[in-house]
Amino acid sequence: MRYNKCMIGFNPNLDEDIGVFPWPDPQRLSDIFPCTVGACNMSLHDLSPQRQALQMMAELATILANTNLSRAAIHKAFLEIDEYRWLLSSDSNGSEDAPDWFWSG
Repeated sequence: MRYNKCMIGFNPNLDEDIGVFPWPDPQRLSDIFPCTVGACNMSLHDLSPQRQALQMMAELATILANTNLSRAAIHKAFLEIDEYRWLLSSDSNGSEDAPDWFWSG
């Protein structure tokens, strides 16, 4: 799922409470999470795909630094996001080659 089409919901006080789900969120899956980031941030949609990926990595770093969520839970959730898999080191679990258009912007 592309980053600009998903939300990341999480509870910063629990070690495994994180999920990635489609945005918009008509099923209201985000209601169970006290914190959300991703496509629900409307300014994200004004950014290039590469800057959206940079924003996603900034959100990941912020979640890692400022919550009690485990690294494994964060990694597992973010594997649902295309750009995350594209930016992972090729020897990382879940990595994928990015499409050519991603690097040409």
